[in-house]
Amino acid sequence: MKLLIKIAWRNIWRNRQRSIVMIIAIAAGLWGGLMATSIMVGLVSKRFETGIEQHVSHIQINHPEFLIDQNVEFYIDDWEALRSYLENDPEV
Repeated sequence: MKLLIKIAWRNIWRNRQRSIVMIIAIAAGLWGGLMATSIMVGLVSKRFETGIEQHVSHIQINHPEFLIDQNVEFYIDDWEALRSYLENDPEV
């Protein structure tokens, strides 16, 4: 095994210019992939946060059957009582 590694190492550096170009190309490719992935993850995370803050808010209050069927007929009848309850709750 030691001899095989020694032969492989010599073969890599037999043509220095080609080896250096390949090392730089591999490093640049890894760096570019890592940067693209990190930018994508950051953008998706920020879009998710913005969507919640601007469109949904931090909570949703739904009729229990609405979560199952998502039909318009399942709405909260007594929303004024719910609103006054939430306004009087000190934790909200």
